[in-house]
Amino acid sequence: MPYSVAEKSAFLLVTVTGKITGAELHKLIDEGEAILKTRPRWANNLVDLRGLDLSGLGFTDIMGFAGRKVATNPPNPFKTAIVVDSQSVGGYVRMLQNLNRNPAIAIETFEDVAAAEQWLAAA
Repeated sequence: MPYSVAEKSAFLLVTVTGKITGAELHKLIDEGEAILKTRPRWANNLVDLRGLDLSGLGFTDIMGFAGRKVATNPPNPFKTAIVVDSQSVGGYVRMLQNLNRNPAIAIETFEDVAAAEQWLAAA
């Protein structure tokens, strides 16, 4: 699973392509959280999942991811814009949105990077 985590001026950009497993998903989350935790204020996130193959993930992996987000205690509310290019990936993201019980984290799905960036920039 090729992925990258880059700090942009207005957000943290996470790009994931190829096949991903549950263990790789948690490694990616660890890396992103390590960057955020070094800051007094957490940045918004743009997560680009175009080209992602989710055949290595299951419902329990998404539940585990959502559970980690519920347990997160960020110093400020933040947004996560997730860009998808397939219905199956979009379905997993909607599942994550429904499981998100952390009021400090807003998650939205987009099919276009420009629309995701516009949402992140809005107050």
